[in-house]
Amino acid sequence: MKKLAMMAAIGAVAVAVPAQASKPESPGSQRSAQGKSHAQQDAAERGSRKAGASAKGKGKGRCTPRAVGYVAFGDYVSATLTQTQGAETPDTARDDRWSGALVVAVTRTNRHARGDNATTKTYTLKDARIRLADRDGDGTRDVPVAGDRTRVLGKISRLNRGCDATAFTAELTIRSVGFHKPKSAETPAPTPVSGS
Repeated sequence: MKKLAMMAAIGAVAVAVPAQASKPESPGSQRSAQGKSHAQQDAAERGSRKAGASAKGKGKGRCTPRAVGYVAFGDYVSATLTQTQGAETPDTARDDRWSGALVVAVTRTNRHARGDNATTKTYTLKDARIRLADRDGDGTRDVPVAGDRTRVLGKISRLNRGCDATAFTAELTIRSVGFHKPKSAETPAPTPVSGS
């Protein structure tokens, strides 16, 4: 009986020792190693999804022409304009629209119109709003004359940098034109009188 109990005890120890040998030294180190590998795998998957999404987002519509503001200032040269709307309401100028050709000696522009700076530009107007200047201050708007200050506002289509522009032509749409009489020559400041 003693022999049998001793054999059973030796067998239990022999089975317990290999099971303990296969365990890591610290149970926490195994969990942290598995956690790191899972975290690295998750980060790699997130990175690949993000890269794919940004690649899709960059290409989608990036090279589609878009309208930006066009602003030019200069001196009126000439025009052949016809009133297309608002003739039936002479008392109000809000609904007046004009079409035709306008020639301006451009002296200053915003960045989208800089290609026209320091040139004499012919603009094609289609149903554009026009504000005429009251040259003599009598309350009625006067026809512009050569040298009047002119402001041209509109929209021009453009492409982003890096896009293929071989078949692209910028389209300019003039929305409004304003005329102002030339600035009068500035009067010099009075010379101070020295006291005697």
